[in-house]
Amino acid sequence: MAMTPSTGHEAAPIRTGNIRGGDALPRSQSLASELAASGRGPDGGVPGAIVPDIIAHVRNVGDVGGAFGSWLGRPGSRLWIEGFLLTAQAPATQAQFEYAAVLPDGQLSPWVPAGQYCGTRLQTLPLFGFCIRASAAARFDCVYSGRFVDGSEIGPMNAGTVCRTPSGAPLEALRITLQPRASSRDQRDLPREAAEVLPPGAGHYLAFVGPPGQYDAMGATQFRLLTTLGLREHHQLLDFGCGSLRAGRLLIPYLLPGHYHGIEPNTWLIEDAIAREIGQDQIGLKRPVFRANADFNSDGFGVRFDFILAQSVFSHAGRNLIETALAGFRRNLAEGGLVLATFVDARRSGVPENAGDGWVYPEVVAYREETIGRLIQEAGFVGMLLPWYHPRQSWYVMALTMEALPSSSKLVHLSGAVLRDPEFEKSS
Repeated sequence: MAMTPSTGHEAAPIRTGNIRGGDALPRSQSLASELAASGRGPDGGVPGAIVPDIIAHVRNVGDVGGAFGSWLGRPGSRLWIEGFLLTAQAPATQAQFEYAAVLPDGQLSPWVPAGQYCGTRLQTLPLFGFCIRASAAARFDCVYSGRFVDGSEIGPMNAGTVCRTPSGAPLEALRITLQPRASSRDQRDLPREAAEVLPPGAGHYLAFVGPPGQYDAMGATQFRLLTTLGLREHHQLLDFGCGSLRAGRLLIPYLLPGHYHGIEPNTWLIEDAIAREIGQDQIGLKRPVFRANADFNSDGFGVRFDFILAQSVFSHAGRNLIETALAGFRRNLAEGGLVLATFVDARRSGVPENAGDGWVYPEVVAYREETIGRLIQEAGFVGMLLPWYHPRQSWYVMALTMEALPSSSKLVHLSGAVLRDPEFEKSS
């Protein structure tokens, strides 16, 4: 779901700097430590240093420097990265980026601006992931990937999404690419093939709602989960935060006319999905019902829903909005109906638990399992964590009575596994 507009991006990497990824800096003293200790960026003057775009401190190696767009570190060496910094030597990075790292205790470090060191020092402790975000006024966005000592490669990520492995392996190499921001209008008009390389959150209907290369898969997994839990064509369904109809383009033709309901305040997402994925003829035939309210209220449709779907909504919402949404679900769920919603798990993701309110898209917020359970209970639901696969979040099911929930013996049918696709290998 996306409930506020976002500045767009376009994939056209810019490279600066003059040191190859993995080359040791030509100084015996640690440049990363010197910059961090002095509080100065390279423009503040470190005499005699050749300053790259990015510096990483690698176990048993020291500081290595590299350029945007190249891998930095020692892939395959099992020598982990202990800290890094963006040197802010170019106007493209000055005062435009901040970043954080996943520390050995699994928690995210404080965010620091470009030019400051992030990580551990003199402790021989690895980083277990990292994330970068651009300011609203930035002329560029960062897209980043990581390689880890277990051999996995995670990414590309952007917009502050944490790059880390599910196994919790230490970070071995990283790659950071700058991409100039294009106008949302330019991105919106891109053909489908060109939009598939945009970073998540870009101003195209494929990308605004998440990784554009997973637009089809994320719609399919929602449809599969719903039908596995008993969705039939005669049921009434609410797609809460329907976005650009990732699931809707499968659910609208499946359900009887007038049985699909969607809430999405960014109406351009629905318009583009209808024009480029569904077609007006099908809309006329199936008569889906859309509302554009942004207040997290699901009242006003005049029906009780057998299924309510909220995928990637609460991953951007403060507690006050989650409470409002769940209260509305409680009022509008039919007896025997189910609510299916995703949350980012604070422990598994390494994102600190959110304590704030409001809508933070495209930032991501996380909650502990105990907090999620309490929110569900306080809304008047019973609920449970489902084993259904999601590449970044966790699925929960809620109902008015325990009898409506799937029994433990049925959970074996709710894996969400995707076979013969390396991108979703961890699902099975």
